[in-house]
Amino acid sequence: MKKNIFTLLMLLNSIALKAQECGCNNNFEDLIGRVSQNYVGYKDKITTSKLTQFNKLTDSLRIASKDILADSLCIKILKNWVSFFKDKHLSVRLSQSNAVVLKTSIIKKIELSEQDIKTEIRRKVWRKKHLEGIWESDDKNYRVGIIKQSNAHNEYEAVVLASKHKNWSVGEVKFHLVKDKNNQFKVDYFRSDKSKREYNGSQNRNVLEIEGSGFWQQIYPKTIRPNNFEAYTKVNQQKINPFQPQLTVINKKYAVISIATFANKPDIDTLLKKYKEILAQIPYIIFDLRGNIGGTNESFENLVPFIYTNPIKIYGTTFLASETNIKLQKEYINKSLGYYSDTQKKEIETYFGYLNEHKGTALRGEDSFYKLDTVLMNPMKVAIITDRKCASSTEHFLLWAKQSQKVTIYGEATAGVVDYGDVRQQKLKCGKFLLNTPTTKFNWVEEKPIDNIGIQPDITIPLKEKDWVKFVIRSMSSANPSLSSK
Repeated sequence: MKKNIFTLLMLLNSIALKAQECGCNNNFEDLIGRVSQNYVGYKDKITTSKLTQFNKLTDSLRIASKDILADSLCIKILKNWVSFFKDKHLSVRLSQSNAVVLKTSIIKKIELSEQDIKTEIRRKVWRKKHLEGIWESDDKNYRVGIIKQSNAHNEYEAVVLASKHKNWSVGEVKFHLVKDKNNQFKVDYFRSDKSKREYNGSQNRNVLEIEGSGFWQQIYPKTIRPNNFEAYTKVNQQKINPFQPQLTVINKKYAVISIATFANKPDIDTLLKKYKEILAQIPYIIFDLRGNIGGTNESFENLVPFIYTNPIKIYGTTFLASETNIKLQKEYINKSLGYYSDTQKKEIETYFGYLNEHKGTALRGEDSFYKLDTVLMNPMKVAIITDRKCASSTEHFLLWAKQSQKVTIYGEATAGVVDYGDVRQQKLKCGKFLLNTPTTKFNWVEEKPIDNIGIQPDITIPLKEKDWVKFVIRSMSSANPSLSSK
């Protein structure tokens, strides 16, 4: 008996020690250490004038972290500290495994079969825009029964009747809809990982549109004069997937290419290839980049010929060669090592040898120039529309575009999230929290930093202007009469 009690006490002590090691205060100290050692912008941000304020914040959060038990509260402490640096590339969040556990617990279950739905529909007076019924997702991964909540006038539940996704079971509520006075919907939608998103929705006969998610087709009851589902979804795809690049030809002289993200290189390249011959005939192209928060620089690679008039200066970067950053950089490159040639692999080996020789230092790279052999006849002029959401890789593209003789930037100043990059992710203690840390900074930072300032447009579009594209066309037409939109 005594032995069992001793074993139990040892187990409890082990659990207590583990809890202390993974506590918020230890994660906070780990965060401080990792950021100070691996964040390339640390010394730039913690200047002599800001040191007292920074130390005061750190001390107050250190004290507060000792009393925090819940991860959901601890993350607020960690984010508060990180926010001091005012760098949106530097971030900390709950790991997905911890976050999902919190989110999946709220999924509601309702016992419902297809026969239950049909029986309920038959006893009601059905209308052509009746939302209740059996619906199927456009990818055919889900079939749901939408029923009105008995205790609410304009609220509905979409209950899973069949699912091809292993994370979803029959009877779980896939989304919740609330109809407003304009017959539109506010939708609480649960994604494949059961995390919740809030979307807008609308119904057009047998088609339910949930913006940001997809289309649903009504299977039962059959609609009078139904939409052709395939044709309808094709025409309205942009509303559901606003990140899909789009070409709009205004007339023979003007075209608009809308790119909402630079995280989709294949889609951008496909669009440019598909309409290559058309674009070659258009003298005036507008790149509408509003809302584009970035992605990868490779995504705008095939846009460069449209703006190119002369060699483009590519600013070099400074890499903080800490032990952790070198390790993370190697892991990042090794993921795609199979795509490199033997010669490139040798160069990579030499590169890491150089980093290890200079471990603990900040290694400055030289500026270079990007050159093309030809300058396209068309477009003759390029306009780029920006807003305050444009960031990261989008701002890189703008820095290239500003060096062109044929480009004019319209709109408003960008977000200013571009000085520090090559973000690498690492885990804090016990893997509860994930830290994203920029490992490089661009050489322009010392002369003219952009973070939290943004890239200024050549021509500001007044806030009262409702149609920015029309404003750009009017402006460029008046400056270049040969490009009149008429």
